[in-house]
Amino acid sequence: MEIQTKKILNWTLILLALTNLFILFNIPVLQQVFGFIVFSIIPGLLILFWFKQENPDFWKFLVYSTGLSISFLMLGGILINQLLHSLGIPNPLAPVYLVACLDLLILGIWKITYDKNKDNIIFLQKHGFPSKSKVLFAIPFLFPILAILGARHLDSAGQSIIPMLLITVMSIYALALAVFYRRWNISKNVFALAIFMIALSLLFMVSLRSGHIFGCDVHGEYFVYQLTKDNLHWEPNVYSYNPCLSITLLPVVYNSITGIAGEQIFTILFQVLFALCPLIIFLMMRRYTSSLYAFLSALFFSSIEIFSLFVTIARNEIALLFFVLSLLVFFDNALTKASKKTFFIIFGIMLILSHYTVSYIYVGLLISMIIANLVSEKITKYRSSALI
Repeated sequence: MEIQTKKILNWTLILLALTNLFILFNIPVLQQVFGFIVFSIIPGLLILFWFKQENPDFWKFLVYSTGLSISFLMLGGILINQLLHSLGIPNPLAPVYLVACLDLLILGIWKITYDKNKDNIIFLQKHGFPSKSKVLFAIPFLFPILAILGARHLDSAGQSIIPMLLITVMSIYALALAVFYRRWNISKNVFALAIFMIALSLLFMVSLRSGHIFGCDVHGEYFVYQLTKDNLHWEPNVYSYNPCLSITLLPVVYNSITGIAGEQIFTILFQVLFALCPLIIFLMMRRYTSSLYAFLSALFFSSIEIFSLFVTIARNEIALLFFVLSLLVFFDNALTKASKKTFFIIFGIMLILSHYTVSYIYVGLLISMIIANLVSEKITKYRSSALI
């Protein structure tokens, strides 16, 4: 199936316009849903088109678009904060300034991308599903719903029957995928959706356990978010957590766009973003093994206790998202050389701006990889000269 790039770009403009109307008139549900989805995907989608990454795997397209969009919101937030404040505006992060400036930045990217790619053709693959795969594809949508119901019921009634039932159902479902993988010719899309929904459900079971945020570092993180929101201006030196854009600028931007309260941004929106990590691991592993083993690898990551406990350290969630995105870019040979270098640098910078500890690990791994690469090259040259 062929489709012109300009048609997709025109639809992104229409969606952006509709979302702004929903924001302007504070239309319930539509503002929250469209605001989060559109601003979390469209900026990154435009950047992918800009770099002519137009025909990747759908799931890679989704995670790259989301990662680049979050980067855009954080870097755009810094730019707006610093520029408007230097012009004498004391509250540069007020919703009216923030949304208007982000719109202008998106329109600028849209114009450049449109002029560069309007005549390009995208080839979309049709994904046919056997009847059994359709059923398996539909089932995971129930998991987050049950997770929300179970967490709220546990909070109000003190009974864990729904969470226990959900864990049992997800285990049986994962076992069915493993057992009938070849017999039912289960699509990779089923595995991709399943790992995302399972991860999201596990996170919701913890993050929505209370009507408020709970945990360790998250209270301090929420404090600096509230401080930034109340001042409508970001200052990096006010508090030790303030330099972390993942818990200051990013939630303020989402609050201005969606109107969602700060606690729900931490307990719901951040969990949706963090649930992409197991999906990205699945996409990385698929390069080296089958969809089944890639799914089991990602499922193992999701099942360890620390994964669910990350809901109590929000800046860690965003930093780890950029960490695994950097790894995906590093191992993804489908990207052009220019986009690979650019995306790797962007995600690396955003990781550093999101959380200091993860950035130390990231830099350490980079240095180790560079040293290993140099040693490998030396060994190869030595063996080649020895043969001569």
